[in-house]
Amino acid sequence: MFTQHAYVIHKRDYRESSAIVTFLGEQSGIFQAIVRSIKPTKKSNKQAVLQPFQQLEVTTKKQPESGQLANIQQFESTSIRYPFPQESSLFGLYINELTYRLTQQQETSNHLYVAYEQCCYQLLKSLERETQNDLPKVQSYILRSFEAQLLEVIGVNLRFDQDVQGNEILEAENYVFLPAHGFAIVNEFTLRSEIILSGACLQAFQNQQKLPAGCLSAIKKVFQKSFEPFLGNKPLKTVQLWRQLNRFKT
Repeated sequence: MFTQHAYVIHKRDYRESSAIVTFLGEQSGIFQAIVRSIKPTKKSNKQAVLQPFQQLEVTTKKQPESGQLANIQQFESTSIRYPFPQESSLFGLYINELTYRLTQQQETSNHLYVAYEQCCYQLLKSLERETQNDLPKVQSYILRSFEAQLLEVIGVNLRFDQDVQGNEILEAENYVFLPAHGFAIVNEFTLRSEIILSGACLQAFQNQQKLPAGCLSAIKKVFQKSFEPFLGNKPLKTVQLWRQLNRFKT
């Protein structure tokens, strides 16, 4: 038997009374398992336990392997839970959906579990610590930090400390983002439509320092462009929902 802490990343119905659940495990990274008899009964309510942002203790017959369905023996909730309220729950659902979409057919490690748990904790704490004016920027920065770690886990080597030539990023220079390559110094051939960032912005994000004005939105575009090869023509549902909510507000 193999027991580890894990979070539910994705869940879909399988046949009449089962579900295929994607877990993020503390030791195994991303793995999938069939959970049978998931519909609530008088004696059991597995559906209530398999909730997002709830840490579980999951026991499988052996340590799960990538690309294989694990044999679930039992699972139960622990005392650790991230109860996101209202709109903040959408941020949690976003990192779940992004993690699920980007890690399909990809090897992962326990580093992703640590990054995920840290992101959930920071998002929840930001609601207590930040003012309403600062909260959107703080939450966006937390998400960008998680995205950077997620890309690293799936093998995308996006360096914020050096350019495509291997040279150190210079604070006084401006850089253009070249998808699948990295950052290059802006020259006369650079188009205005491309993603351009200052060296000061790249340095600040790399060193986890206060970001210059406009930097966070540019960093967000960098990650969006980096995700495109993995997402293809199927956009993230959480992003679409967020845009709909914002349109409704205005």
